[in-house]
Amino acid sequence: MKIIKIILFLLFFCVYSYSETLKGIVVETLQNNPKIKSIESNSKANKLYVDEAYGDYMPTLSYEAYIEDKKTITTPLNGPSRQKTVNGSNQQLKLEQIIYNGGLRGAQVDEAKHNYQAKLISNISETENVVLETTLAYLEYVKNLELITLTKNNIEIHDKYFEIAAQTEAVSGDVVDRMLVENKILTAKEKLVELQNEVDNTKTLLQRYYPKEISTNACRPNISRAVIPKKLSKILEVGVKNNYKVLEEIENIKAQKAVLEQEGSRFLPTLKFYLLKEIDDGVDIENTKQSHDSARVTLSYNLFNGMKDRSVYLRERLFLEESQRNLDDVSKDSKQKVESEYTTYQATKRRVDIMKDHVDKLKEILNLFEEQFDGGTRSFIDVLNQEEELYRKKIELITEEFKNFSSYYNLLFNLSKLSDTIYTLDNNVCGDIEVDIRIKKVIKQTVSNELEDLLSGDDNLQLSDNEIDPEISKKEKVNRIFNSLLEDIYSTDKIEKIDLETIKNRNYENRVNKDEERIKRIHDKIDKEIEDLLFEEENKSLQQNIIEEQKSETPKEDTKINAEPEILQEESSIELNLDKKLNNKQLDINEEFFKEHERAYSIVALTGINGKVDVNYFIDKYNLKDNTFIYKFKTGGNDYIRVLYGFYKSVREAEEALGNLGDKIQVTDPYVDNIERHQFLYNKYKSSWGEKN
Repeated sequence: MKIIKIILFLLFFCVYSYSETLKGIVVETLQNNPKIKSIESNSKANKLYVDEAYGDYMPTLSYEAYIEDKKTITTPLNGPSRQKTVNGSNQQLKLEQIIYNGGLRGAQVDEAKHNYQAKLISNISETENVVLETTLAYLEYVKNLELITLTKNNIEIHDKYFEIAAQTEAVSGDVVDRMLVENKILTAKEKLVELQNEVDNTKTLLQRYYPKEISTNACRPNISRAVIPKKLSKILEVGVKNNYKVLEEIENIKAQKAVLEQEGSRFLPTLKFYLLKEIDDGVDIENTKQSHDSARVTLSYNLFNGMKDRSVYLRERLFLEESQRNLDDVSKDSKQKVESEYTTYQATKRRVDIMKDHVDKLKEILNLFEEQFDGGTRSFIDVLNQEEELYRKKIELITEEFKNFSSYYNLLFNLSKLSDTIYTLDNNVCGDIEVDIRIKKVIKQTVSNELEDLLSGDDNLQLSDNEIDPEISKKEKVNRIFNSLLEDIYSTDKIEKIDLETIKNRNYENRVNKDEERIKRIHDKIDKEIEDLLFEEENKSLQQNIIEEQKSETPKEDTKINAEPEILQEESSIELNLDKKLNNKQLDINEEFFKEHERAYSIVALTGINGKVDVNYFIDKYNLKDNTFIYKFKTGGNDYIRVLYGFYKSVREAEEALGNLGDKIQVTDPYVDNIERHQFLYNKYKSSWGEKN
């Protein structure tokens, strides 16, 4: 029933606002959604059935009184009539208590309790379903916002291509390139209109659950993949055991058993106790006041009623068998859904990883095509087509990533962990939508001159009217080549830092292939997880300090023609050093546990009943003794002992450390948890390892 308590806590005690993150949307929905409020009222009403059933254990006290004016006329056969008038009153106070009724009262209470539990679980399931629908609508909304941002960036890039095509048309008179770019722009604008319509529709759907007006400050949620067990067998066990439909059917079976017990009680006697106080004033006897006090015990036993009790008993027994078979069917259905969602979740996760690599390869190909186009060995349409393919693959990647998010939350729903998982997320702040955009820089100088040279067959670039020094032309040509090579989402501004004076006499053609090979090797070595860490807001200050440190420590050398690989090497060394420093950020939990922290997390490696688990053996077996904190606490009448491993400033760091513990320790189901609740338990019982209670 732990899950039920958590959901009720969310329903009745959520009072904090979390902006327009997924957590904030869900909390606001739980607080103010009309359907959830109606579910809450239904749960309270069903609870009163239990109170009603408990009332049968209490005695019944009744009071009855009446005033009577009675006139009696007596006419004998052989005599005169006589008339008698009686005026008076009568009062009775009656106490009735059932002593024994064959277990009927207890069975009725059990039926009411289990019916209430079944209805409560059903209501929680409905609440979880509202949360799931809200979550999926929110994810669809954020996905469309990201696609709109990506499409707008694609239009901006093609606007730059349009400028190049217009310059080409001005020199050669060929309108094909310009018309092709215009066609690409129109296609992108059509896609943009479609996406804006999707955003409006998903926004309307979201407002069905979220009572406020949502803005564009929505973002991807923080997800914790550690809450999903790694083994399918464990997932199926948790999914079937905690599934709301399964729990509801179990309560229905218990309620039906209670009904069967009620029917069995009909074959047993009933024993009752009565206490009566009666005051008669002239009703029974004229002009006489009487007072009667009586107490009695009655026994009633139904010996035969036409076999009706037997028929009712057999009927309820068949209903019990029906409920048991329904439980088997619901369990199989739950198992199938959990297995299907887990398979989808893993498949989309693998597909996302592959598509990210595909996008990276397409970027490399596009850079190569732009370089070849600048060299005259690749056509303009090839570059356009490659740009379109990259844009299309990015759309597929974003769509697949949100499919993975949807399968993740669907799986949590089937594991009955949806609301509590969302509620325990870190409070992230949503800013502008971030997607993998490209920045296309158009070289305004020397472009028309180069086209004229190509058309005239001259190998050397001509000087424009405003170019006086021949060395300036060389600078611009090298600058253009480097912009084509280096131009990408993260590196287009780095060309401004290159000292062209030191490379003007280098031969570019002999070095470009080696540069490309070195760039590829460097990119292959950079861990994708480090790239993710670099975008975390909490690591920005650390990253900036390391970059400044690297800049101050790097000796000044003449920039060579392979400036881009050197820049990438510098960045990779910065990222690797950052990774090293982040890995060293694990703090000593014994020192940090007693301090106050705004955000602090640890790994709960083991929880067990004190005396039944060998903590020392566990720590030695998994080599955890270097950074553990062990304490004891009480709950449910038992003494428990808990082992915490490591101290971390963010959930991501703790999850990475959890992944590094190895698969063997997973048998204890370790998980990442906020340190604050453990500080509360420790402060309450003041009992760390080795101390007395």
